[in-house]
Amino acid sequence: MGDQFIPIPGGRLLSGKNISGLLSLDEGRFLVSTFNQKLYLLDTISGSLDSTFMDPALMDEISSAGMIYLQRQDKDFYLSTRQQGLYVLNERWEVTERVSEEEGLLSNFVPFFIFDTDSAGHTVLWMALFNGISRVDIDNPFRSYSIGPASRSIYGRGRSEQITDLDQFGDYLFVATQSGLLQRQISSNQTRFRPVREIREGLNDLEVIEPSPGVSFLLAAGNQRTFVIDSNMGISTLPAGGRKLLVDLTR
Repeated sequence: MGDQFIPIPGGRLLSGKNISGLLSLDEGRFLVSTFNQKLYLLDTISGSLDSTFMDPALMDEISSAGMIYLQRQDKDFYLSTRQQGLYVLNERWEVTERVSEEEGLLSNFVPFFIFDTDSAGHTVLWMALFNGISRVDIDNPFRSYSIGPASRSIYGRGRSEQITDLDQFGDYLFVATQSGLLQRQISSNQTRFRPVREIREGLNDLEVIEPSPGVSFLLAAGNQRTFVIDSNMGISTLPAGGRKLLVDLTR
């Protein structure tokens, strides 16, 4: 107070823990991130320090990633790391999203990030990296792109991911790209698209067909073959590709 430092109850328990972030949660409680140790809940009323509020396996994962920066946006907590990119946690301390090189970041080392609002009123997350800048449009599922010398797709550096088509099949939204097929479950609270690992080649077109009542398939046409996805997400192939095959099958 004034020109004096006042000891905080429980503050001594953080001695030597290399604090990297501090957020006020409610009266007397703070979320504390550290560079080399764990996430902690500091209660300055009771003078206690808790690291058991999160699933132990998740706590170990985040701790080993090396926490650098911590911020809160609405009800979510955003935590950047040295080795695993960015974690998004909800109020139940569950991971709702991971943003890393696998999703297109230039680097998993995220020293700093800021939130901004675009002209349409959507929330934008800008991440400063050592080799460039990555942006995530949080409100938009088609939302990430990177600016820098080493852009990386989900299948490796330098691979194109130009979107060629989009279609809904059952409870899933599918995106065809020049590198393969992405999917997202519509009913899930996850916003990112995940790769369909069995399909790692360029696709030109998506089409849902219903050859008989109650039986439907999603066709994903590449240059040389077409992938057939059934309602149980089983995948088979036809030895022909291109758009004409889809047009003929759906007449």
